[in-house]
Amino acid sequence: MLPIVVLWGLLALELAAALFLCEGRLMYTLDDPYIHLALAENLADGHIGLNGTEPSAPSSSILWPFLLAPFSGLAWVEWVPLVLNLLFATATLWLVQRAIDEALEPGDDPRLRGAVTLFTLLAIPALNLVGLVFTGMEHSLQVLTAVLLMRELARAVRGSPARTWLLAAIVLGPLVRYENGALSVAALLWLWWNGERGLAVVTTVVLGLFVGAYSALLVSLGLYPLPSSVLAKSAAAGSGVLEPVLYGIYQNLSSTPGLLMSLALVAVVATVTRRGRTSAERRFALALGCALFLHLLVGRFGWYGRYEIYVWAAMLLGCLFLWRAPLRRLLEQQSLLRTGALAVLLVALGARDYVIILGSNAFAAQNVYRQHYQLGRLAKEVVRGPVAVNDLGWVAFQNDEYVLDLWGLASSEALEARVEHEDSGWVAPLAAQHGVRCAFLYEDWFPGLPESWIRVGELRMAGPRVTPADDVVALYALDPERAASLREELRAFRSTLPAGATLVLEAELGL
Repeated sequence: MLPIVVLWGLLALELAAALFLCEGRLMYTLDDPYIHLALAENLADGHIGLNGTEPSAPSSSILWPFLLAPFSGLAWVEWVPLVLNLLFATATLWLVQRAIDEALEPGDDPRLRGAVTLFTLLAIPALNLVGLVFTGMEHSLQVLTAVLLMRELARAVRGSPARTWLLAAIVLGPLVRYENGALSVAALLWLWWNGERGLAVVTTVVLGLFVGAYSALLVSLGLYPLPSSVLAKSAAAGSGVLEPVLYGIYQNLSSTPGLLMSLALVAVVATVTRRGRTSAERRFALALGCALFLHLLVGRFGWYGRYEIYVWAAMLLGCLFLWRAPLRRLLEQQSLLRTGALAVLLVALGARDYVIILGSNAFAAQNVYRQHYQLGRLAKEVVRGPVAVNDLGWVAFQNDEYVLDLWGLASSEALEARVEHEDSGWVAPLAAQHGVRCAFLYEDWFPGLPESWIRVGELRMAGPRVTPADDVVALYALDPERAASLREELRAFRSTLPAGATLVLEAELGL
């Protein structure tokens, strides 16, 4: 009970701080959740895509936009991701406490019971539970499915005959986010190695049918079988197959979580050959090692503690299960105070990135308010027509006008062109094709913009930058006539901006 109270208290404090910094407006820490909300709006109308005139698959989650769709149109729809994530985070923490309790078997020992509570409390920062809630995305549910899978797999290793929740987690995980396939593959391998081959085959078929049906739907709409958001990440790493993989491995091993996960992989694999382990435990260790290896090979780390968090949670619970006996003996020999001090130090060092996020959530929300939300207002209140952007969440959300996503999440044409060309000469004909006359861009993302585009001004964001890629967004008009009218509109609009957001016209930049 205490860990849940602490979790809710931290969430309340973070929310209050964010609302204060955003002048009473709920803001998530990223622009991305508004992509899902915009997609959910169209899903509610039976259309897959952000623009009504063309299909697209900008979400890395199959399930998440469909969960949001029934709430589209409600005045409080922006709060729905927060409420859902609050429930998922609470369920995750409860499951973590159950898993720790089952591993340590404290009984009536007050020292061990205190350790269970302590470790559960430390799971809040160690698993980035608070930070994930405020991203407004599917990651709280993703971690819940990962924790559920590992807990049920550990129970199965210890002889529990129940398989329902394990099979549900295997199937549900990749539907929440594709990366969870690494854990699903690991669990399916364990079932196979454990002699439950019929169950493994049936579960694989069911999972394949769900994922395959969604891919078939995308292909039937003229899209790639994978969402463009997944393809865009690969495109950012390089072309072909080998180059993105090698680039990803290099990036992964350069991060603190990636390095720790590599060490955990070595330790887990070494467990397979150690004496005193049951065959089921060896298979568990091998399955966990496969999951860690798959993520290190093709997964990603970072981006505000989101990409690796599912396998990080699985790794911690898996290692807890594998080394539960020596950990219990250590706890019996040490005072709870000494144990707590050491555990806090390990979390502070090993999960440093997630601890930092606890202190930066409110500022990240303020970033979104000062930049992305104001760009959304600019598109909907001033431009009131087609616009080109590279961050499309707030611009597309509750906007019926066409939004050209030059980064490619909502435009297959833009994604293909960006991958095929080294410069940005392709943006002019694509913008003209869709009737775009204004663009809001991070200029560093698009070298060599057309000379015919007229830089009218820029939106500047003050304060510490946490999640946006840049403090400055360049504002362009695509023809002289629109440039003249846009300048006048921007002069009127900038008086409505909040403190910390400044709109500077191009003519003023030269003064």
